[in-house]
Amino acid sequence: MLKAIFTERLLFLLWYCLLVAILLPQMFYYIYQIFPFALFIYTLSLLVGIFVLFRFFLFFRKSLFILLIFFFFLLTIFSSFWSVNPVASFSNGFIFFLQILPIAIFSFSFEKPKKLLTNTAFFLLFLGFLSSFFLLFLLGWKGLISFFSFKNVELLNGISYFFSRLIFGNPNCLAFWLFITISFTIFVLIQAQNKWLFFLFLLPQPIVFFFTFSRATLISLFSFLVCFFFILKNEKKLLILVFVIFIGLLLITFSGWRSKGIIPVSGISGRMEIWKLGLQFWKENLILGKGFATSPWLLWEKVQNVHFHNNFLQIGAELGVFGFLLYLFLWIYPIRIGLRKLNENKMSENVVPLAFILSFEFAIFLNSFFESLITYPPFPFFPAIWFFLTTLLVNPYFP
Repeated sequence: MLKAIFTERLLFLLWYCLLVAILLPQMFYYIYQIFPFALFIYTLSLLVGIFVLFRFFLFFRKSLFILLIFFFFLLTIFSSFWSVNPVASFSNGFIFFLQILPIAIFSFSFEKPKKLLTNTAFFLLFLGFLSSFFLLFLLGWKGLISFFSFKNVELLNGISYFFSRLIFGNPNCLAFWLFITISFTIFVLIQAQNKWLFFLFLLPQPIVFFFTFSRATLISLFSFLVCFFFILKNEKKLLILVFVIFIGLLLITFSGWRSKGIIPVSGISGRMEIWKLGLQFWKENLILGKGFATSPWLLWEKVQNVHFHNNFLQIGAELGVFGFLLYLFLWIYPIRIGLRKLNENKMSENVVPLAFILSFEFAIFLNSFFESLITYPPFPFFPAIWFFLTTLLVNPYFP
């Protein structure tokens, strides 16, 4: 009787509502400041979250992996007791618990995980296309010509600033969003019958990606494609090879932009200073850390930055050894399961979704050494996607 209530259509509707509730505040930060809109988003998250938790406790409550994720999010909330900013730790930990835990539970317990992955890929493909097309439409053909001709460095920087502030408010965030949508679009494209149609959906996304000048995310996209290329079966490799060459040319182009002064050269040296501070903060409170989401208060006065540009270091500094070990387990265990499943499904079509998720995990892992985009609370959609794919690997029905 109870299972009849949780129909597939209802579950997919809840899934899309949850994704939109997490994405909208991050994508349109300034609109989100309107109180009724913020209240609506959190109410929607709360209702869907309660529904998902209720379903989980009815049918899937024995999962040790979900229990560890649950403890990880509880730690983010309870860190407010020893935090340097208790209000920030509690509120941000609660938001993570409210929005991202249901994502992980939903991903783990869905009985048709392959369909969930495919539908989510179509959903993100469409949103990536819309956001990119919208930005290109606002820019117009004159801006594009000026950009590709390298005639006006000031204009190029202006375009980059305009794009990054209009959506997501930060060039690295916009780049990471496009990395996600491009990856999912490629996943759909290589399995589609009508490849030209989905290629048209893909086309505007890397064009907008150029304007972000995000080197770390470009390396992530390149590593995703290379990993995808080596895992896939022979008949899929030709298409991925085209993308690898394309992104390789992008890397060369970025080097040219750097020589023209469009891309700053001080990125690594600035990050080194932040990483040293992160290690210092971690040593000050080795076991428990400084409290979740406290990096803005720790860093701003010293280096005018708001996160540690390293996911692992950020978790260590904020949640100490306990949080770091839990976070490390959330990486190692699903990938181990995924590699075992990949070995078992080498000769079947299931190799494509498995190769996609493992390649995506590899790319995120590399990105984690230069950015903190999946552990920084103002960007909840990015950890939501990571937890979605990570728990999908552990889902007993997957692939």
